[in-house]
Amino acid sequence: MPKRTIGTKALVVLAVVAIAGGTAGLLSAEHPSAAHSESTSSVSAAHHPSSPRVVTPEVQKVREGCAAACGATVSTPTSASATTDSGSSSGAPGGGNGGVPGPGYSAGVVASPNSGTAGTVVTLTGTGFPPSFLQRGTILVRFANGANPSFGSATVTPSGALTGTISVTSGDAQGSNPVDVMEDYACGVVICRIGAVASFSVTAPVVYTYTGQVGSWYQIPLQKVPNESVEGLPDATKVGRLVFTTNDPYYQALNGATLNVWRAPNEFPGELIVHNGDQGPQPVYGTWVYTPFYAVTWQGAWSQMRLTTNVSVENFSDAHLEGQGTNFETDDPYYSALDGDTIDIWQASTEFGNVLVAHNGDQGPQPVYGTWLLP
Repeated sequence: MPKRTIGTKALVVLAVVAIAGGTAGLLSAEHPSAAHSESTSSVSAAHHPSSPRVVTPEVQKVREGCAAACGATVSTPTSASATTDSGSSSGAPGGGNGGVPGPGYSAGVVASPNSGTAGTVVTLTGTGFPPSFLQRGTILVRFANGANPSFGSATVTPSGALTGTISVTSGDAQGSNPVDVMEDYACGVVICRIGAVASFSVTAPVVYTYTGQVGSWYQIPLQKVPNESVEGLPDATKVGRLVFTTNDPYYQALNGATLNVWRAPNEFPGELIVHNGDQGPQPVYGTWVYTPFYAVTWQGAWSQMRLTTNVSVENFSDAHLEGQGTNFETDDPYYSALDGDTIDIWQASTEFGNVLVAHNGDQGPQPVYGTWLLP
């Protein structure tokens, strides 16, 4: 039977498959005994990370073939016989497959900070890396866990010091998630790991809250917006104040402070603006917004209303008093003096169609007058 040969392109493809599948496929085609040895020791290493993994000359050729196809390089073991690749993640790796720290080297790496949320840039520093790593140029680092773990890079100095960075992304699993220092990464496959691991914990994003209190019981959620000199807007009107609270360290100096509340309908339609720019020197300046609510109890049901331009509804020729809404409520400081009051409910079809109108202009002296539309 004629001897079957495998072309160069086929060998590279098989090399990729071999690495992704533990090299069993390629080695079984040409070196059955080597395939058995490599497959068995790979399984052992997977279940026992401290166990050395045999790196046979055949495995080294597979690595070199894949790396060459990707423009990378893989060092050749100094001995023609099989060497070991520990795969240890203890920070004191062994083995000697052409550059992996072996006897006499104890490579370790530290992350700073050692915890953070997505977006955190982590600096890696390490010592004990052998000079041979200088020949490799950039060394890849990667978070160990996650749906799509992020990568970074590092370099080694002649003295064996490693420096690098990696950024936390949403693809990195939360909780304990060490940073793994790699030897090479070619053809989409990790060729081997150095075994130096930096402890790191990915934390959940911190949610900052901002609230305001109007009167004695309203806790109003505020939305942070870019700071703006609201007092300088041409249509800005100061409508009152609220007591501010937050867990944001940047603004905690304002906790318990009374901040101005503004209305600027052209720039912030339908919203009230909280801003302390017109209150003298402040430890920090900020701007927040919220949508106020207004409500009465009408015909036995709680009914939310919409603020509109104040008009003397009682003077319209077609105005008809339908009744009264009770227990007026609002988180708008301008109208909070009406809390708990009774407000007249009117019908004025010519001006408002079929929409009922709440207005207190025909109820004697009032702390403030307003007009609202019922749904």
